[in-house]
Parts: sequence; structure tokens; C-alpha cells
Amino acid sequence: MSSPSLAVCLIVRDEAALLPGLLASIAPLGAEVIAVDTGSTDGTVGLLVDAGARVIPGTWTGDFAAARNVGLNVCDSDWVVVLDADERLAPGAPAAILAAISGGAFDRGLLPLHNASHVDATAAAVLQGAQRRGEPTLLARLFRRGPGLRYTGALHEQVEAGWLGRPAVDAQVAADIIHLGYAADLGRADEKATRNLEILRRMCGSGGPDPVPWAYRARDAARAGLWDEARLASEAAWTRLSGCTMTPVPAAAFTLAALRADLQLQAGDVKAACETAETAAAWGPGHPSVWFLAGVAHQHLSLRATGPGAQRRHRRAARSWLERCEAHDGALFTDEVSAGATSWAAACRLGEVLMLDGDAPAAVQAFARAAARLPQPPVGLAAQVDMDVRLGLAEAALQTEGWQSALKRVEPLLALPCSDGWALAALACRKGGMMGEWTAFSDRARAVGAWRASWRRARIE
Repeated sequence: MSSPSLAVCLIVRDEAALLPGLLASIAPLGAEVIAVDTGSTDGTVGLLVDAGARVIPGTWTGDFAAARNVGLNVCDSDWVVVLDADERLAPGAPAAILAAISGGAFDRGLLPLHNASHVDATAAAVLQGAQRRGEPTLLARLFRRGPGLRYTGALHEQVEAGWLGRPAVDAQVAADIIHLGYAADLGRADEKATRNLEILRRMCGSGGPDPVPWAYRARDAARAGLWDEARLASEAAWTRLSGCTMTPVPAAAFTLAALRADLQLQAGDVKAACETAETAAAWGPGHPSVWFLAGVAHQHLSLRATGPGAQRRHRRAARSWLERCEAHDGALFTDEVSAGATSWAAACRLGEVLMLDGDAPAAVQAFARAAARLPQPPVGLAAQVDMDVRLGLAEAALQTEGWQSALKRVEPLLALPCSDGWALAALACRKGGMMGEWTAFSDRARAVGAWRASWRRARIE
């Protein structure tokens, strides 16, 4: 019996800089390459022709589904892989794809996509997380071709259900995709965000009941720092999602819930954030992004609760949610996972909860796990968590080590842009009976006035 045929379908425009990397990565597939070019003016078409690709001229209409369908309409292979020019198949991925379609016991292959933090990041560094933005996400990119195989949705397009005339069978395929589109040194993030928001605003303008475009609009507006638009869009999406009867919940539902909970936390409405996260945690198998926000919300609620009983209940709930997150480290999900939600961010917040519980040895272990898993160098959210890990380890040392040793741990943290290091230095001095230094460091902490943790401020007041 002959091997099943395979095609790689692309849409491209002015991708001469990135296209060679993609073409080299898919060469081991031995597949036909079908590329829909939507108006390139550089060497893109020439590179594709030289590689033996079939180039289909197209017109960009602001609709990704329409462009992808142009290529699918001329494809006659048994299987289709859908990729973009700013993506690459990781080493070993072509062999995994060929083995999967040879077995053929599925219809839709879910492939892990990793967002590289830098264009020149090695595949190993991206796959291991050291040079990756966020967590990998499972995306449907490999399809058994059928007469109804076509995409729908102008942005974040999805293949329409029922293209085979029956329910599709899904399978996870260990064929990693490395995506360069959000690499900081590529400089495309702002351009993509602007383009995506324009498309999403148009999609939302129809006023339809679908929560998905509103959810993506909220996410992309937040990424662009358009917080008012993000809040409005998240509430519009949540209202539509609440009235949605689709099972399972629509794509991006967990991303929406995590964003809504995060926005509520930023606004100081901790109870509402907890309700949002725990509502979403009950959908189907749940998701680490909402488990993490539920844990953080309960941590905040424990600090606001009156009475030790209520405080303990919220800390127990926080530990439960955060431990669930860590238990899923390395697991893959079809809705994007918040950065560090199953690893360094969850371990850091768990360490803080354990410290609040008075269990410094367990807290040290949690902080150590967080430190070991942080991407290097830590930037953005990871840099904030790195700061919290260092402060947490120093705070734990106040309980597990002598005051002099703890003070040595704290000294490097006095350069951080927050009051916490000064507060911890003050507490170490008080433990050692150095009351003059206690007063000076406490005053310095109050003068800086920027706190990473409210409970440290309370300890010097």
C-alpha cells in the first residue's frame, strides 16, 4: 500500500527573510507546498518557485480564512499541514508527522506551538522554555483532507466542523512548531497587534452572539495596553459566553476568563475575580490559567479576611489551586496557558502562601522550584516573579536561618525598586536586637513606598 500524500499549505506576503527557514524545516516531509501569495513585492515568490512550490496568486481582503481556503481549494492530497512563513518545524517534527499520517487513526492533529522569544533562539532553548514566550499551546494544524475542509473566521480562523461528513477524531502529534512572530528582535509584535485589532473590531461590529471575537479583542487590546477597550470587550465577551450553549465551551473561553479575572484583580475587586476564575474552572476539564487566577485571588482574600479561620480557609483554597497548576507542568492545552501558570509563577505564589501559613521550609522548596524554571534572562512578568522569588527566599531565611545570615541574603535586594528588601532588612535587625538599624531601615521602607507584598508592609507598621 502506498504512503498517504501530504501537502503543506501557506499564505505569504513579503516573507523573503523568514521563508528559507520554514522551507528548510519542512523539506524532510517530502510534501507538496501550496502557497497563496497575497501581494509580495520582495523575493518571496522566487524563493517558493525555486523550492518547487505551487504558488497561487491571491488578494488580501483582511480575512485569513478566505486566504487559506484559496490554497485548500486546489489541494488534492490525502493530508494537509497548515503553517506560516514565520514558523518552523522543530527537529524531529517531520518524522512525527509522517509517522502519524501513516497510522492514520485520527482526522485532526493537534501540534504544540512554541513562541520563540528571539529570532536566533535555538530550537532546544525554545522547546525547553528558556527562550520561549509563555507556554506552548496545542493547535489543530494537521488535517485529513475531505470535501468540506475549509476555514471560517477572519482572524484566529478555525476549520469548520463536519468537513468529513462525520465527527472528526483528534490526536495529539509530537511535532513541535516554533513560531517567530512574537520574537522581540523581529519587531513585528506592534504591527500584528494593530492589524489584529482592526480585524477584530470589524468582526465585533456585526453585533452577533459569538463570544470568540470579543474574547480575542479583549486579549489583544490588553496586550496593546488599551485597558479601557480590554475591559469593555471582556465584559461583552463574558455576557455572550454566559448565554452560549456550545459544548465544549468556545475557543478562547479560558483565555477570556483569565483575562477578566486579572482585570478584576487590577481593579481591586478580588471577590469578583475569584468568582470568575472558579466559574471557568468548572468548565469541562478546567484550565491552568483560571486555576492560577483562582489561587492568586484566594491568596488576596486570605489577607483581607478577618479571623484566623477565614484566613486559613482561603490559604487552603489557594494552595489547592496552585498545587493543581504545578501538577500539570508540561501538560498541553488547546487554549493558551498564561506564562508560568504551571511552573515558575505558580510555584512562586505557592511559596508566598506557604510563608503566610508559617511553613518556611516548604516555602523555600517552592521558591527554589520557581527559580529553577524561570526563563533566562527573565523579562516582563518573569522579571517580576524573579524579584518575588528572591524576596521570598530572603523572607524565609528570617525563619530558617540566623538573623546575620538572613541579613546577608537581604543586602543585595536593597537595590530592587521596591520597599520589601528594606522591610526584610529591618526585620532581620530587629531579630538581632539592632534597634537603631531597625528604625532606619523601617523608615527607608516607608519612604520608598512601593511594595511587592502587603504583608511585609504590615510587619513594620
